[in-house]
Amino acid sequence: MSTAATLNVSMECISIVITAILFICHWADNERNSRMNRLFMGILVVNFCILCSSITSWIFDGNPAPYARVFAVCANFSLYFFWYMLKIAISGYLFVYIPLKRLETRKYLLLISVCCAPFVVLLIISQFNGMIYWINDQNQFNRGPVYWIAYLPILLYGLDVFVILRHRKALLKTDLLTLLYMELLPFPVAFAQVFISGVLPLNTALTISLLILYTRVQLEQSRRLKEREQELQEARIDIMLSQIQPHFLYNTLTAIKNLISKNPEEAEILVTEFSAYLRQNMDALRQKELIPFARELEHLEIYLSIEKTRFKERLNIIYDLEIRDFLLPILTVQPLVENAIRHGVTKKREGGNVTVATRLVAEGVKITISDDGAGFDPSAPNPDRRRHIGLENVRQRLAAKCGGSLTLTSSPGGGTTAVILIPDKGSAQA
Repeated sequence: MSTAATLNVSMECISIVITAILFICHWADNERNSRMNRLFMGILVVNFCILCSSITSWIFDGNPAPYARVFAVCANFSLYFFWYMLKIAISGYLFVYIPLKRLETRKYLLLISVCCAPFVVLLIISQFNGMIYWINDQNQFNRGPVYWIAYLPILLYGLDVFVILRHRKALLKTDLLTLLYMELLPFPVAFAQVFISGVLPLNTALTISLLILYTRVQLEQSRRLKEREQELQEARIDIMLSQIQPHFLYNTLTAIKNLISKNPEEAEILVTEFSAYLRQNMDALRQKELIPFARELEHLEIYLSIEKTRFKERLNIIYDLEIRDFLLPILTVQPLVENAIRHGVTKKREGGNVTVATRLVAEGVKITISDDGAGFDPSAPNPDRRRHIGLENVRQRLAAKCGGSLTLTSSPGGGTTAVILIPDKGSAQA
């Protein structure tokens, strides 16, 4: 092969490798069955056919062997034919990428297909009269008198540019620039290729544009995936809050109901405390960001005051707070204290103690909620699904909001200890 042929084959072999890698990556994508991704995979297949046809045409160009003519003729015809198919495929992908109405999409695709059809017909006719190109007796490729016609479909990329600019407001700036680059890149390369023989970089340029488009699409999908994960996490938090609030409200209202007939004065105090709890904390229950521990402690003290009204001397609260100046997710401590009361100390006739302690450790801030109540066997099947869900909600929010963790240890009759670890990045925001 000549130096030009060797250079072209080398560039297109590299392009084949890039195309194959893109196809494999796209095939491994979890969303490969979406319409947009199927179209992109189709584009990669067509581009692969173009590159294989081009390499074959260069390999057999000028080969005197009798069988070489069949390969040369088929390869050159396939090269131009798949160019036109690539144009239709790219337009189809573009019109799915941009949120167009289905009817408008069909109109554009029909227009592109109708415009490409005459060139396919001329390509077929050229196999007999050599108007676009012809293969001589030595199996060498020769340009015909109207060779430039083969590149006229490149002008259809201008229609795509029109569509992109028309709907630019529906696109992010990065999407707009990526699509414009993909559509405009063929113009100068094709123009140069019409007038310059030898090195033909159009196929490589198209492959590079597909690589850039793929990179942009993957970045966008990654961004959307993160947004969906964040939305799901927020939804889980909302569900968790909706589970906690009705439960606490129910217990408090039940306690007030029971006190009204037995001790109206104490019931009045409980109503006042409950009102203060609602006034100070209803807005906080919607809080998505980390909050100061002092705010969580205020919420906890009001809650415990209400619980003390219910359980009297059976419930004893001990605070051992070495550090108070740090941040944590809302409703982190209160659900654990509630578990200690409901499933720990109140399960014993004589009641017991619940201790809330904070310590500054090397890893960050450690919060310990311990009780000397009934305890349980962690290895045994959990008979209380609600308790398990509540603990798991706290664990998930700690991990999602500040990278924190929750560990639980217990033994039958030996009480339960819950340890929360807030890493430095959580405490540093105080």
